[in-house]
Amino acid sequence: MAQACGRLAQMKSSIRKGVKTKSPFIKKPYLVSCYGFKINGILISIPIGNRKYINIVLNNYIVSKLSEKGVEPRSFTITPDSLSISIRRKVDEIIPENVIGIDRNLRNTTISTMDGSVMYKTNKLLSIKENSMHVRASFRRNDRRVKNKFFTQKKNRQSRRIQQHLHKISKDIVNRARVKICDCI
Repeated sequence: MAQACGRLAQMKSSIRKGVKTKSPFIKKPYLVSCYGFKINGILISIPIGNRKYINIVLNNYIVSKLSEKGVEPRSFTITPDSLSISIRRKVDEIIPENVIGIDRNLRNTTISTMDGSVMYKTNKLLSIKENSMHVRASFRRNDRRVKNKFFTQKKNRQSRRIQQHLHKISKDIVNRARVKICDCI
């Protein structure tokens, strides 16, 4: 709905400016709405206007998930071959018993708790950046297309390696916080 309205508004403003425009279209037809739909047992009722509704039968799995305590349906998305329902679930708040402090510097990341502190070395990240910079600088071919492809490959490789390293560190920090029921600062 919102995307179609945005495309129409864009077309109107283009016409006002005197630009020749084509009629707007969306490649993948879908509908997203959060207004007026109701879930009655195994049916979802979607309003189409003038007190007329389309009823769609839900399967047993969806009905069981929607009938759980604390689950509230918020919006739905219809495509030619699927129906997705977004829900809001009430989550119990965890009261932390301890606190973890996180300090991230250029060459290390340190966490400290009441029990002690742990330091993760991140100087490998700097060496990854330096190595990939040297590899990119060694490229000598005078072909823009090949050069852009080469640079993109090396930049993606660098970011994947850095992301993997940071993921390991953050996963370990979260596991430590989960075991000791800590709040992160």
